[in-house]
Amino acid sequence: MVVTVVIFPMLLATLSAFFSQKEQINRSLTRELNASLSACILYYQNLQGKLEMMTLATANDNTCKTTLRLGVLPQLQKQLKSLAQNYRMDFLLATDLSGKVVALYPPATDSDIDLNQHPLISRALQGNEITTTLQEHVPLLIRATTTPTEDDKQKTTLLLESAMPIKIRNTQIGTILAGIRLSNNNELMQTMQQASGADRTALVMNSEIVAASYQPVNLVKNNLLDTLNSLQSPVPESLAIVTCPLDKKQKVFKWSNIIGINKEPVAALITILDYDR
Repeated sequence: MVVTVVIFPMLLATLSAFFSQKEQINRSLTRELNASLSACILYYQNLQGKLEMMTLATANDNTCKTTLRLGVLPQLQKQLKSLAQNYRMDFLLATDLSGKVVALYPPATDSDIDLNQHPLISRALQGNEITTTLQEHVPLLIRATTTPTEDDKQKTTLLLESAMPIKIRNTQIGTILAGIRLSNNNELMQTMQQASGADRTALVMNSEIVAASYQPVNLVKNNLLDTLNSLQSPVPESLAIVTCPLDKKQKVFKWSNIIGINKEPVAALITILDYDR
């Protein structure tokens, strides 16, 4: 009886200390996840802001404006190539006032198409400036941002795009559209991981991981997506925990939606930390 009286309080104290320590660990991980995710969001917003400024600079480039106005398209093509490479854009194109593509980098034999119904170019043709994340469906632009080793039958890709009107003395003469690829841009995810302090970062579109900072990409793919799909929205004070099928170790993650042109989520940015660190 005396032994029971002594052991029971000790057991309660041990359990209390265990759960208290676990709670502290969870709070610490939650704070770290929040900080990492905030850093990723800030990095992405800066990337979007840079693309917007570079596209505006291209639209105001005197060589671009003059060659477009005079119809000197080979020189315009050359200038777009130079600007795209300097600004590290994955594609850059110019259209006339009807929305017809008149110059494109990287060049394509079938670039002579009309993009006046493109969601960004249609706005730029009306004199508006817009920069947003987009699920691109135009085959020409998908091919311009994919490598030969990727699936050439890909029907959509995730891009960060910016469109601006080209004007000379307040008279519009065409539009500029620039893009940075997000799908399969694992280098971008690796840079974002280093900047945020996360153990891993990933980008999800249509319930598929389209870019990640880690290899192989399916390291936590199935469990991560199952957990992501089972939750209606991120719960600020809770941890979403997945188990890696390869090393059997637990990971915790948090995500933020990326809002597109129609004010609806088009993708999700995810940060992942090792739970047993």
